[in-house]
Amino acid sequence: MTRGGYPIDDPKRTAYGTLLASLIPTVKFCSTVEVCTKGARMNRSLLTAAILAVALLPWGLGAQAAEQITFGPSAEAVSFTGNAGSVDITIPALSGQAHDTVSAGLGTFTFSAVNFTAGPGPGVYPVQGVHTDTFTYIIGATGATETITWTFADDGSPTPDLRGTSTVTAILATSSAAFKAAFGPVGSPDTLDMTMNNIGTTLDVLRLTTNTASATVSSGEDIVTPLPPIPEPASLTLLGSALLGLGWFGRHRRKNA
Repeated sequence: MTRGGYPIDDPKRTAYGTLLASLIPTVKFCSTVEVCTKGARMNRSLLTAAILAVALLPWGLGAQAAEQITFGPSAEAVSFTGNAGSVDITIPALSGQAHDTVSAGLGTFTFSAVNFTAGPGPGVYPVQGVHTDTFTYIIGATGATETITWTFADDGSPTPDLRGTSTVTAILATSSAAFKAAFGPVGSPDTLDMTMNNIGTTLDVLRLTTNTASATVSSGEDIVTPLPPIPEPASLTLLGSALLGLGWFGRHRRKNA
């Protein structure tokens, strides 16, 4: 996934000039003999805000949307069993179709089998202990394997969510360059969640019984954890110029006072 600068003709870059041009013409400075009016003070504040806003915009614009693998539905069902205020969760070996944000077409996903207890509830059910799972995604000659650490189940409806963190443990050597850039390198952190189809009850009700309810996975997302944007050298120069300008303006104001 690329992180960095924008082309010269990118609309986000030309937005800087537009913002600056719209703000700076309204600025008026007091002469050495006139008393600054309320309007002039407001204009100086506006100039300060304009310079800082334009200088800092690249940091915000540098952030980009996270890539993700979307999977589901699954062919197999996940089971939930009430257990004295908590819920025992059994995830069998899951499989189904999946796709990602940089590859064309449909691939497949699999989860290894795992079971654990989450709770006590109600509402949010933290996973008791450390329980890991293996998630694999393949599309043609491209693919990756991740280790999932389940963290909690989230109730509130008959379609509960399971959430966890993940770490990329392998990427196929034959994967496309775009996929490697988006989902690599090995060791990269991701987040994962999946939503069940209707289990016919809620975990908050189920936890007070010993009943079992189950449903297939409706959909899920394995989302790349984005890195903080790296400021461009031009952005650093602009910020430095803005700070120098504000320093000069402050000294000029004190001299004319």
